[in-house]
Amino acid sequence: MVEDEETSTVVNENEENVEPVNEAPKKSMLNKKQLIYISAGIVTLLICIGILLSPLPTMVKSFLFQKNNRADLLELAFLPIPEMIVNLKSTKSHGNILKAVFVLEIGTIQEKEEIEHLKPLIMDQFQSYLRELEISDVEGGAGIERVRQELFNRVNAIIAPLKVRQVLIKDFLVQ
Repeated sequence: MVEDEETSTVVNENEENVEPVNEAPKKSMLNKKQLIYISAGIVTLLICIGILLSPLPTMVKSFLFQKNNRADLLELAFLPIPEMIVNLKSTKSHGNILKAVFVLEIGTIQEKEEIEHLKPLIMDQFQSYLRELEISDVEGGAGIERVRQELFNRVNAIIAPLKVRQVLIKDFLVQ
């Protein structure tokens, strides 16, 4: 019986020794998990703060330079391009017709006067491009935006070194 008690004691001592060894890694694993959760929370919080504060510099700039923007708007000039009616490229027996009116936004009145005499070249480029479009090219907002960007690039190539600020679409009808 004495041996049984010693054996049980030894086993108990071994169990006690084993338990603390097993508990230490568990505690360190919990600490690692907690550290990961805390760092993920901090990163998420920083991202949210960045998103919330991102418009702030833009608002401050617009407030500080508000007078200059108004002066720039008063100096803008607009050059209307006459109405264009073109047949869109089609494989069907009946074609689609595009009716469009564009206006060029120009930085100053002096630039408008310089660009005015190039209007026939601009119209030629616009019509050449629009005639090559298919109905799928002008569908939806993305299609119209692509057309606007292409016309912007073409007009700026013609009038270089001057620049058009943007091409405005006054009328755009596909039938």
